[in-house]
Amino acid sequence: MHLLNKSKFFASHISSKIDDMEKKFEEEYENSDDVNENIPPVRKMKGRKDKYKDYAYTDVKKEMQIRKKRKLNEKENKMEFCNDSDDQNPNAIDSNCFTVPKYFVGQLRNYQLKGLEWLKCLYKNGLGGILADEMGLGKTIQVIALFCHLIETQQPGPYLIIAPLSTIPNWLTEFEKFAPELPVVLFYGQEKKRQELKNKINITHIINNFKTKPIVITSYETPLFEKKFMCTNKWRYVVVDEGQRIKNYRCQLIELLKKMPSMNRLILTGTPLQNDLSELWSILNFLLPDIFDDLDTFESWFDAKELHQKGSEKILKQEEEKHVLWSLREILKPFMLRRIKTEVCLDIPPKKEIIVYAPLTKLQHNLYNAVLNYDIEMLSKIEKSSDILPTVNGERPKRQCILRKQLKNVQNKSINTEFQELDTMDLQKQNNVLMWKQYTDVTERNRDFLINIKFGNRGMMYRKIVNHPYLIHWPKDGTGLPEVDNNLIRSSGKLLVLDAMLEELKKQGHKVLLFSTMTMILDVIEDYLTLRNYNYVRLDGLTKIEARKTKIDQFNNDPDMFMFLISTRAGGVGLNLASADTVIIYDSDWNPQVDIQASARCHRIGQTRPVVIYRLCTKGTVDEMIINRAEAKRVLEKCVISKLPKFLGKESLLELKKIMSSKDYKVVTSKNEVFTKMELKNLLDRSDLIINNCDTQNSE
Repeated sequence: MHLLNKSKFFASHISSKIDDMEKKFEEEYENSDDVNENIPPVRKMKGRKDKYKDYAYTDVKKEMQIRKKRKLNEKENKMEFCNDSDDQNPNAIDSNCFTVPKYFVGQLRNYQLKGLEWLKCLYKNGLGGILADEMGLGKTIQVIALFCHLIETQQPGPYLIIAPLSTIPNWLTEFEKFAPELPVVLFYGQEKKRQELKNKINITHIINNFKTKPIVITSYETPLFEKKFMCTNKWRYVVVDEGQRIKNYRCQLIELLKKMPSMNRLILTGTPLQNDLSELWSILNFLLPDIFDDLDTFESWFDAKELHQKGSEKILKQEEEKHVLWSLREILKPFMLRRIKTEVCLDIPPKKEIIVYAPLTKLQHNLYNAVLNYDIEMLSKIEKSSDILPTVNGERPKRQCILRKQLKNVQNKSINTEFQELDTMDLQKQNNVLMWKQYTDVTERNRDFLINIKFGNRGMMYRKIVNHPYLIHWPKDGTGLPEVDNNLIRSSGKLLVLDAMLEELKKQGHKVLLFSTMTMILDVIEDYLTLRNYNYVRLDGLTKIEARKTKIDQFNNDPDMFMFLISTRAGGVGLNLASADTVIIYDSDWNPQVDIQASARCHRIGQTRPVVIYRLCTKGTVDEMIINRAEAKRVLEKCVISKLPKFLGKESLLELKKIMSSKDYKVVTSKNEVFTKMELKNLLDRSDLIINNCDTQNSE
């Protein structure tokens, strides 16, 4: 395979560079006069000799565990201490092993320094790459350190960082904190403001007698407004944060990015593979267009359709015969670096995810069944219908719209005397009531909800019903204003469960992030929080960039701020909300990586407490379908991105089987309609995480 040969060449070249770097570190360490002064006794262990081979693709935690199984000689003991120096102090790094860039203020963890060396290696070889560390491991810091190194080695700018709007305040804050000497310009705003900023970007800055253009930070949207300016600048380095944004190779942004002159390109993403291989190819084509130049060829080599369509046994058989996944992993190896939290030596507390099944209220059940029964009947009639409109010109016959027929049938029915009290209603409402009478019991309670059901996006209609019926129709009070009372809670099974959970979480002193895919759901929950007198802040797509930082600081610094309401797509990436220790996903996204990114807002460096992610789900509805579909999508990502043995064989296939069958969550459901006090206590209990965390620390 030509692509595999190309990749192996780059992998070999990069590995040789890394080996040279390791030898240099080892020689410097051995020649150091004071190397033994403060080294405590190190327990000898058994193992192999080639302990640093391919270290760039193996994180510190795994390397440490491997070395604990072998016996080290005196020379290896010294290197062991050097590389594992952050066991006792995660922030401490031995300068004999790695060099922190001159303009970087602060300290880097071992795996971050190794990431920096990997980035340097890519830059020296003119290669692009994907820094795919799990969310919360500090990809931003590693990029800042790289820019510090490049400016220290007199590589003039301009540099460009393209990021989601929600992450830009964090980028600015991190540059101020870790690289205050570097010139940074935020390129964002209205047209008049952007014209002023262009002049700032063209200004040459002097840093210790070295002239350089600044580091430019901008949003995804701004380059589309400034195509000429972006394409006339010769960028030293282009970094795309949350790179899954360019997974669609047909989108305008990626077409523009490809046209922008740049020496090096880097993608930052904790989720490099989300739905299918075309998304991964899109990213690789942007980074390395000369290597990954043909999507059809790429997909023909790696036919991943069977991962979605066939069972695990058939996939394993395909892998044993064709080695599809193994080949893909080998090709990605030199261009992608990924470490996950559980495998690097970090003090991040553990987390767990729980799917919480909520009941349907009687109102929701009536509405859901009515729409479902209606759809079933319509589909069956469409399938059975053989009504063909006559044609005289020889054109293809057209089938009469069955929905139009049904509307005619409903309109032709006489109004039942049972509904004479509806005389004040207009004809359309009367017809709607009559229609729904065929599919459910129409009552005073559900009548207005049924009348307001709109048949457009069917999937959205089902989701509105299971999340909250008020998304279809919000009852009004005597003054004509929306009612905000206990009926708001009693009308939704999810809100009943949420209400019970929040009361206990508040008593226990937890802080909560609540994510929803729809702002209209956030509107409902906002009224609920006001009803319960809970302090909260909210962030969605309409929140301006200046207000985002204020709200984030307010939530992180105010101990009385209980909840952060966040729109999943607008605020699920790049935010540091480590002051929270509880995540509630009110409604799941079809793309599983979106929810994973959201939960990483608080499970990250800086977190001091165990984290629990609660995913609300209504069993037997569209909710459960979304979660099951999302889990199926994760199979491809797990198989391609996760770590497997380096060599093909039985061990590799067994590990692959284990990965495919693994679940990252547990399911909790109530035997009753609503959780009892004991069930609620067990649901909110996180003592198992505290015990496991203590056991892990003691074993280390």
